[in-house]
Amino acid sequence: MKPMEPIIVNNFKSIMLKMDQIKHEIGLKDDEVRIIVFTSMDMEYFNNLIILEAEFNKWFYLDFTEDDQEEIDFQENKIEMWEQTMC
Repeated sequence: MKPMEPIIVNNFKSIMLKMDQIKHEIGLKDDEVRIIVFTSMDMEYFNNLIILEAEFNKWFYLDFTEDDQEEIDFQENKIEMWEQTMC
């Protein structure tokens, strides 16, 4: 299934606008959207508010219901990043 209009995932503003439009369709709350977006940002160039598309897409491609090492590592990395950025 292709989106009706292309989804541009390149900076904080554009991704937040798009996520606000589709968050109810995909069943996400505001806090979940913020965590996904903030942990997908390029921390080396944080001032530019650039979103790393590969990191953003991983949130939707990984299956977190299984205890696969890749998912566990991804979650631990994102939790650590969230705590360092927001605390």
